[in-house]
Amino acid sequence: MGSDLYAITVEKIETRKVTLSVNVIHPDVSMFYDDKNIALQLIVGVYWLLKNGYTWDMGIDSNQAQEILNKSPYISQLDDWLEAMHGREIKITKAEYKAIENSKDNKYNNRKVASYGMNGDDYYVSFGTEYSAFIRLADIIILNIEVVDNYLIFEVLEEGVVKHLYEGMHWRSRAYDFSYYAQNEAV
Repeated sequence: MGSDLYAITVEKIETRKVTLSVNVIHPDVSMFYDDKNIALQLIVGVYWLLKNGYTWDMGIDSNQAQEILNKSPYISQLDDWLEAMHGREIKITKAEYKAIENSKDNKYNNRKVASYGMNGDDYYVSFGTEYSAFIRLADIIILNIEVVDNYLIFEVLEEGVVKHLYEGMHWRSRAYDFSYYAQNEAV
């Protein structure tokens, strides 16, 4: 895929400490950063790949991906973190759609709506990313981080956070620093 920035391989997992090899694969990128929000993006991003069966780079099928996810005690949290990272779209009723359309505050269940619409006969509402919340979360979950040559080494708060990773796992990532976007989020 043309917009992938990095090829990632899990080199070593020692309880809560993870070592990833990171190879830049995009011509517009020259280096990788030791930023906690990027480390958490990698953890959550590979969860998203496994969850959706996008595992061709990993050399596993969707059944094997599900087996890996079944070992993770953090599925619920990973889903929440994924929502902060990517946003979320949910189906709504026609009445709820009309209520959003007629509201002045553009909210659904007291949450700011990024977009809403129709897809065929289905109505949906989308919530935007929450980069500031994701960065705050990364500061708690990622205890320390460093880049040594082309290795990203980090330690997580609890072992379960990385139970869906395994040594030799390989994927591509588009992780980037959310800091710029977080400072420009509407509150």
